[in-house]
Amino acid sequence: MQVAEKQFRLKIVKPEGDVFSGEVVSVTLPTVHGQITILKDHEAYVSSLASGELVARTADGNVSPMLISGGFLELADNELIVLADSAEHVSEIDLEQAQKAKAELEAIIVKQEYRGPEYEALLEKLSKERSRVEISHKWRKQ
Repeated sequence: MQVAEKQFRLKIVKPEGDVFSGEVVSVTLPTVHGQITILKDHEAYVSSLASGELVARTADGNVSPMLISGGFLELADNELIVLADSAEHVSEIDLEQAQKAKAELEAIIVKQEYRGPEYEALLEKLSKERSRVEISHKWRKQ
């Protein structure tokens, strides 16, 4: 089977608009049930997304890594739609800014005494900044 025959449609959307739309041969992404890889002819699937790394691979060998947070996915008839709360390509991540935000959040959390909803929100923000730093380091080496 030719590589082109193994392609399926991927559309990634965030509230501000489309992030990616095109043909791919595989997509690996985080769901609340764990990381999954989707290939052509995968059975229909719907899931909530977890925060983490999404990697789309095209037939010509290009790899498109990005950080996604929240939302859900729907897969049917060889079309994967990812509706993410946020999505940013690794090339859009300002590593210096992400490291600074991570350090600031860590300092705030250490001083935090109250462990209510505000604390949980801080932990969620910290998790996202840590992911931004990790993904940026991983993909900028390649």
